[in-house]
Amino acid sequence: MSEKIKQPIYLTVDFEDYRYNFSRDFLSIKKYYIDEVERQYWILRNIFKKINAKALFYIVGEVAEKLSEDLVNDINLNFDIGSHSLNHLKLLKMSEDEIYRDTKKSIELIENKFLKKIEHYRAPYFSIDKNETNYYKAISKAGIKFSSSLRQKKNNSKKVINLNEYGITEIPLRSIGFGLKRITVIGGSYFRLMPISLIEKLISDTIKLNFLPLIYIHNYEADYLAPPIMKKNKLNLKLQSNDYLRRLGRSTVEKKLIYLSKKYSFQSLDNFVKNY
Repeated sequence: MSEKIKQPIYLTVDFEDYRYNFSRDFLSIKKYYIDEVERQYWILRNIFKKINAKALFYIVGEVAEKLSEDLVNDINLNFDIGSHSLNHLKLLKMSEDEIYRDTKKSIELIENKFLKKIEHYRAPYFSIDKNETNYYKAISKAGIKFSSSLRQKKNNSKKVINLNEYGITEIPLRSIGFGLKRITVIGGSYFRLMPISLIEKLISDTIKLNFLPLIYIHNYEADYLAPPIMKKNKLNLKLQSNDYLRRLGRSTVEKKLIYLSKKYSFQSLDNFVKNY
C-alpha cells in the first residue's frame, strides 16, 4: 500500500539573537551571543532532520555576519534564506529611507556571507502595521521580491497578494484579534504555549480560509536548556516575567513538530513562491 500523500505546510525560521535583542532593548547592553545562536541552530537542525523538514530562514544581517563557516555551509546546503532586517528593530515608526537603508545593509551582509541572492524578507515582530506604504516602497527599492510580514483576518482566494505597484509578492499570515498583540497563526510563543489540539485546529481553519498554511518559529524556540537572562530580583519582576514567557514551552516544540510531521510535509516558503 502506498504511503498517503501529506498536506504541505510551509516552515519559516526567524533567525536572530534573542539574548542580544533582550539585553539591548531592556538593559541597554549591546553584546552578541553567537555561540548560543549557533548552538540553537544545531538543535533545530537535528529536529528538522528527524522530520525531513525544509525551511526558509529569515536571518538578521548583523547575526549573519558573525556566523561560522560550518554553519553557513550547512544552511546553504539544506535551506533557503532571506533577510530579517539589519539588527531586529521594529519598523513601525521608520521612514521609507530608514527602512531602505536598514534592509539594503542587511542584504549586503547576508549575501556577502552566504554568497546567495536575497529576495525574501520578514519584518521584525511583523512590525509594518500602518506603515505598509513606506515598508513596501523601501524593501522593493532594496531588491526584495517576496515578503511575509502582513497579518490579516481574511484573505483572497489566491493565498498571496500581488503588489504590482511595488513588484512585491506578499504571503500574509492569518491573525486573530486586534492590535499589535493579536494571535498570529501559527508560531512563536503561540506555538510553544498552545496545546497541539488547538494548533491543529488553527492550521485546519487557516487552510479553509484560503491562507497558505505557515508555521514560523525562532532559532531559540527549542533551546529549553538556555539559562534565563534575568536573575531573580524584586526590582526587575517585569523583565523576569518577559524573559520567562519567552522560555516557557520550549521543551514542547520538538514533540509538536514531530507530531505535525505525521500529517504534514514541511516545505520551504521559497519552494511555494517560485512555483506559484
